[in-house]
Amino acid sequence: MISKNFIVAPVLSAPFNNGKGEFTPTGCVKMVELAQGEVVESRRGGADILARLTNDMARLGRSGHMRIERRAKGIMPRVSQIVLREGRPILALHESDKLLTGLEALLEIESDCSALDATISLHVQEIEDVDVIAKLFPAAYLDIAAENISNHRQGEGEW
Repeated sequence: MISKNFIVAPVLSAPFNNGKGEFTPTGCVKMVELAQGEVVESRRGGADILARLTNDMARLGRSGHMRIERRAKGIMPRVSQIVLREGRPILALHESDKLLTGLEALLEIESDCSALDATISLHVQEIEDVDVIAKLFPAAYLDIAAENISNHRQGEGEW
């Protein structure tokens, strides 16, 4: 069952790798546009901003998502989302001219967050909504070792 808190809308997209060496056909791909939820913080991009905001969510053990937007002149708009479950990043989606998922998306997200024209916002969502999103995008899962997450919560670790 799809929650009333977000919309699944078909969008046209180029083929993308699902993280398992399989490519989807060109055409209609389901992309999720998450509801606003409770916006707890919004910041401009810059050095280390992604690590600081992720650390905040991890320290508080909150579920929800981080939304990163870049709408600079001369480039296609770039919208990304990192979904967190109880403070732990579980999946990443990045969309510009094509949809990227998982670690490939995370690399683009890190690059976008360092740009000064980026807007990063933290949205708190119900854990049930996070679980539904995770089921919709199994190829977007991040395989991040548990020790990196615990070090990150202490302010020492990397992704």
